[in-house]
Amino acid sequence: HLTGDDAVFQLFQSPLEGEFSFTGRQVQEEEVQADITMPAISLLMESVRLQDELPLLQERIPDADRQLRQKASQLDWQDAETVELAAAVWSRLKKGASMNDLHRDVPRCSYALYRTVVTLLDSGQIE
Repeated sequence: HLTGDDAVFQLFQSPLEGEFSFTGRQVQEEEVQADITMPAISLLMESVRLQDELPLLQERIPDADRQLRQKASQLDWQDAETVELAAAVWSRLKKGASMNDLHRDVPRCSYALYRTVVTLLDSGQIE
């Protein structure tokens, strides 16, 4: 399950099939967490931008069932903002995984996963 910004982004990235649900529950004020990190208009604009860019990334990995594996001995990642995601993807690719596997196992939107995998491919760290 996705939460926060990634959940909103995924609304714009998923095919129009299946189900999407919002769940609510009573929470105490001290339990409230702000998972959305940007104003609504910015979130909407970013969602549309990612929606436009996702097909270009998907063209690089047209077979979502293709098994990808680590090629390098260590992860070499420069972007501090996405290093946690890169490490999660890297770890999952140790034994081999497809994009479909990553979607199931790493709770991030499609764009973030494809962007990470394409970067790893371009840098020769995975095959």
